[in-house]
Amino acid sequence: MENGGKIAERLRILHLEDDARDAELIRERLVGEEKSIHIDWARDEKEFVSFLGDGNIDLVLADNFLPAFNATAALELVKNISPGVPFIVVSGAIGDERAVDLLKNGATDYVLKDKLEKLSFSVYRAIAEVKEQRARKEAEAELRKREERHRTILQTAMDGYLLADETGQIVEVNDTYCRMSGYEADELLSLRLSDLDSPEGAADAAMSRDSVVRKGEARFESIHKRKNGEDFFVEVSMQYCNLGEGCFTAFLRDITERKKTQERLQLLDFAMDHVKESVFLYNKYNRLVYVNDEACMSLGYNRETLLRMTTKDFDPNWPEEQSVTLWDEITRKGSATLTSKHRAKNGRIFPVEISATYFQYQGEAYNLSLVRDITDRSKAAEIKRLVELTSNIAHELSEMVINYEAVESAQTLSGLGFSARQIEIARFVIAGDPSKAIAHNLGLTEATVKTHLATMYRRLNVNGRMEFSHLIAENNIALE
Repeated sequence: MENGGKIAERLRILHLEDDARDAELIRERLVGEEKSIHIDWARDEKEFVSFLGDGNIDLVLADNFLPAFNATAALELVKNISPGVPFIVVSGAIGDERAVDLLKNGATDYVLKDKLEKLSFSVYRAIAEVKEQRARKEAEAELRKREERHRTILQTAMDGYLLADETGQIVEVNDTYCRMSGYEADELLSLRLSDLDSPEGAADAAMSRDSVVRKGEARFESIHKRKNGEDFFVEVSMQYCNLGEGCFTAFLRDITERKKTQERLQLLDFAMDHVKESVFLYNKYNRLVYVNDEACMSLGYNRETLLRMTTKDFDPNWPEEQSVTLWDEITRKGSATLTSKHRAKNGRIFPVEISATYFQYQGEAYNLSLVRDITDRSKAAEIKRLVELTSNIAHELSEMVINYEAVESAQTLSGLGFSARQIEIARFVIAGDPSKAIAHNLGLTEATVKTHLATMYRRLNVNGRMEFSHLIAENNIALE
């Protein structure tokens, strides 16, 4: 095809022309050495409609006037039967007004027969424009498909989702956050991010968002207020994008129940350390997994050492050969009370009464033993009181088991109930700093640091720095 480049794929052209000489002239002008072009010649309306009905027409060339037919009528047929197919008028004479009307009505171009050297370029350009339009429509369709998929994912996500502009004005929200907050979507779209904050946590939330703007992203906990006025805790993963106009994207998870569980666990842990009885928690292998402060004081060992010991190490009367039988009895009955003797680190041996309670957590069996020194007390009175205390604590533990799993799945130290000070100490521990150096860096006494460390190790049920560091690394627990 002269002056018009090459057509890569096969091109089928329908040519409406009643003059055979003009039809052949145009064929020679277009085809030439271009074997990929095929031209169907229609001499009247009937043939034109027949070819058009066959389909697969890539472009139409049409004379302006034919006997009983014309380019305007042909153009309407093309628009109805093969919409989108380029339509070029090739005429011996056409007035400007007529040409403008055809172009307004949908014709792609027009070429005068005495200037056929322009025809190749016009055909090439029309085909290129069609390809470009088709590619653009396909891209737009794919974009709409992706946007719909993106919208579906966000609307069905288990976490809440918010999109806000750089001023904090909410511009998009998913159904999950609507259910979480009690607002309708249109109500949330009239609010700013700051409107969601509870007064109690508003200042911290504002500081966290400022940090997101500086760093690009952040994860933090905040307190939001439901439509009914209730506060609820959320874990927020927020990003700030500054491409032209800035925007915030945030995924929010309701952690209210987890926070309540953590508070109850902290209270229970505190209570365990302040009861007058020694508390020993065993797993099914008769290994100690927890001891309270009273147990450490009564035997004279620190918690780290005591957790490495077996019952036989501090109970000279413990019947090792009958331990399986005793465990089976506690498991069968649910609880048992027995007396024995404990031996302290300094060698002192004293009589004790043990109230053991069996329970299961996450499919694992445990024995909670409450132990009291009965050297100077009435055995009968102490049995009654100890049984009541055991029953109350066992009941509290039973309630905690259901919610404890959520805390176990926390991926941050704060999610495990660590205080801000303990998280600071943990970073130094992971870095390998000794207690004295940690105390110096944080402006604390070494004794205070050691007390914190003991609490931290107990919380994660580890024996010392190495196990603590290994557990943090192995479980990818964030130091925050």
